[in-house]
Amino acid sequence: MAALADRPEAVAGSVERRLASFGYLSAKVRSVDVRRLNDSTAEVRIDIEAGPRQTIDDVVLIGSDPLGFMNREDFGIRVGRPLDRETVDLETRDLRSAYIEAGYREASARSEFRQAPDGRWVVEVGLEPGNQRRLRNVEYQGLANVSPRILDKGMEVADGEI
Repeated sequence: MAALADRPEAVAGSVERRLASFGYLSAKVRSVDVRRLNDSTAEVRIDIEAGPRQTIDDVVLIGSDPLGFMNREDFGIRVGRPLDRETVDLETRDLRSAYIEAGYREASARSEFRQAPDGRWVVEVGLEPGNQRRLRNVEYQGLANVSPRILDKGMEVADGEI
């Protein structure tokens, strides 16, 4: 904020955007008071009318969630939670990563907010896991002096695993 001290309207816009990303969609900056303390420091006082914090009223899945990750108790995109862009983006990235770890290499996930005609806030989560890849078989090469059966006993992966 000190860097924007010479432009109070820029401070107001920055603060309103930041508050909106946390669910305070009707937040308004009433005033910005800047007092320079020295060349590199300023005291900035901001009077804000935050308004109500919007919450998620509905979550809609577009696509499929075959592993049920969105049903987990700790999944952060739930009805009643704040309409917080950072949390929703983080949960969306984590959802994609969880599918990739489960063997779905082409997984994609996205999310967006929209307001329904009745004023309710809906978070749409688009999830396309793609195909899960599984190991078909394990082959060995260069086995002049070693039995494949002995190697199979020491392997930590087997046919059919993800």
